[in-house]
Amino acid sequence: MLMNPTRNREGVLSREGDRRRSPLLTVCVLVVTSAVSIMGFVHHGVLDALEREPGVLARDEWWRLLTPLLVHDGGWLHLAANAAVVGVSVERAFGRRLWLAL
Repeated sequence: MLMNPTRNREGVLSREGDRRRSPLLTVCVLVVTSAVSIMGFVHHGVLDALEREPGVLARDEWWRLLTPLLVHDGGWLHLAANAAVVGVSVERAFGRRLWLAL
């Protein structure tokens, strides 16, 4: 059920009921980034193939525009902190569409 957008106490545009919804998008992103991290532990070349590297777009490696978002070299604690603190907070404050756009 879609609800009308309103402004919360901080003046941020949000939908009523967003605070009660589960952070579905954050969980999905966490699952995908965890899978990439696990693949990186098993096959070390995976992270090298996905990381940001200057000049790769000139070599037609267009996928590297998005894949650096999936690579977390700070370990599991870094990944969990980003998902728990940043992901959940942003998704609940702005909604799933704006979270995905960010």
